[in-house]
Amino acid sequence: MENSAVPALAASFLALSFTIVSFWWLNVRRGRLVASPPQQYGSVIQDSTLTLRLPIVLYNTGAQTIFVQMFRLRFVDVPRPYLQWVATCDEMLTPVRVIRRVICS
Repeated sequence: MENSAVPALAASFLALSFTIVSFWWLNVRRGRLVASPPQQYGSVIQDSTLTLRLPIVLYNTGAQTIFVQMFRLRFVDVPRPYLQWVATCDEMLTPVRVIRRVICS
């Protein structure tokens, strides 16, 4: 092997390594979900039903898609700790509009 072939092989190996690592970082890397605490909330009690509205933001730190399936709100010190999920809304509603529109979508 000639002396000029060694730098060419090193450069091509580094380019291939960079390509593989970049593909992994941008497309395959598994992250975790980070939830920010809600800064505001809305709640209404109507006909012995509690409607609670929380703006929940979930952020994926990785590149691979993460699906949230059994999402629930849990209270630690309550005998029945889970609440039934009713709907997902795209905005926080004022209390008057909450009573009129209990289910958003």
